[in-house]
Amino acid sequence: MFTAWVALTEVESDCGPMTFVRGSHRWGLNENPSHFRDTDLDEQSESIPRPDTAEWEEVAATMTSGSVSFHHRLTYHGSRSNVSGKSRRSFALHLRTENSDPLDTIGGYYNENLEDPDLCPVIYSE
Repeated sequence: MFTAWVALTEVESDCGPMTFVRGSHRWGLNENPSHFRDTDLDEQSESIPRPDTAEWEEVAATMTSGSVSFHHRLTYHGSRSNVSGKSRRSFALHLRTENSDPLDTIGGYYNENLEDPDLCPVIYSE
């Protein structure tokens, strides 16, 4: 699975741009992603397991309106607060192939609706 994040407005550094941890998709699946909804990103960076040789390098995705950013499902990502006084409008599309299986541990709305073509349509088929 991967995500396409689309900026509908200009996203400058003070707008709380999507921020990615470089190379984190190579760290493997975190079996206990309890930090997902935490808001203290600095504290999260200390608690997320990673290989001994891995560095925590954040890369902010500043973007122009209409730009798209793609990231792997295992990439650690998030955004800091928007302190610009301007709106940061965006949307995300989560895309997967027929070869990917949802994790049973996630459950809830996401997994329950994967087979609903109105909510999760097939956008390409051979």
